[in-house]
Amino acid sequence: MARFLLLGNFTDLQTGIYIHESIKELGHTVDYIDIRRLITEKGLDDGQAQILTYANQLGYKPDVILVLKGLELTNDTLDALKEKFPKAKLINWYFDIKGRIDDAWKELAFLEMVKHYDTFFCSLRGVAGELKKQDLKNVSFLGEACYPTLHCEQSFNFFQEKKYGADVSFVGSLGYMEIHPDRLPILDHVVSEGFDIKIWGPVVCEYKYIPKSVRAHLTEELVINERHAILCQTSLINLGLDANPKLDGSFSARIYRIMAAGGLYLSTNTKGLSDFFKLNAPGEEITADQELVVFYDKPDLIKKMDFLLENDDIRESIAKNGQKVVLAKHTFVHRIDELLRVIDYGRNKR
Repeated sequence: MARFLLLGNFTDLQTGIYIHESIKELGHTVDYIDIRRLITEKGLDDGQAQILTYANQLGYKPDVILVLKGLELTNDTLDALKEKFPKAKLINWYFDIKGRIDDAWKELAFLEMVKHYDTFFCSLRGVAGELKKQDLKNVSFLGEACYPTLHCEQSFNFFQEKKYGADVSFVGSLGYMEIHPDRLPILDHVVSEGFDIKIWGPVVCEYKYIPKSVRAHLTEELVINERHAILCQTSLINLGLDANPKLDGSFSARIYRIMAAGGLYLSTNTKGLSDFFKLNAPGEEITADQELVVFYDKPDLIKKMDFLLENDDIRESIAKNGQKVVLAKHTFVHRIDELLRVIDYGRNKR
């Protein structure tokens, strides 16, 4: 079995936790260092020293050092980890389009950082493709996933059903205009068409930039894990509004978490979705054998929402199909097994 050391953000109780627990479920040894917390508390320079101190105090030599995004780490720290554990595979799993400022593949400092890893996994297939164009041979695609313990169907009471339930729900931040230029216009359109919609997540811009029609539907409440699963179950339609639908495979990780909970997912036409899930092509009618639903423009979105709200059997069938395929193929346990295969950490070593 492999011995893992994880370096990432664990205080938000999300992706770092899912990966840590999934590694344990597979029977591997795992420890972690919360690099986000250390850099926040200690500052950049002292934080690097503290990270290396914790690494030196490990009771074992890791086979895999898995960095989760890891923009907090300097290249010198990466080199120090490689020197300390020369036999370990130094891996990054990167969950974003952006580097520190610009698109990751456009930042020279980011490209230099990638070279310090034995394997650099991107959770978005298009980002992996763009990095490979920069002649980076160590880049590979490894998608996001769900963690069933926290993302599957949950029990809920009448109060929770009333609080979280709606005909339509959207979960995501509002206000990053450059990153999500279409998000507010689409939500404004949905509201203007009279749908019962609840919008969850933080507002990160001045309120004056939020259309007045949308404000009444904001909760400004962060929902994750079990509460997010309840929201998905009690909402008839869960909207997915991806930031960059033209970038291959750049759909949000929420797709897996919504579908794991049995929620109906209605998504932007994000490139590559049909490689992962059965969906409706342009001009096609929605059918009960699909795994999610795609809309192609604003009028089509309204048409699709009307259809799904009027056809309970089809909507529920699609939701169940999506749930089945996500739990069968897209959990973090599946991803860790794939990671070990890609880095050639064979079963004979485990």
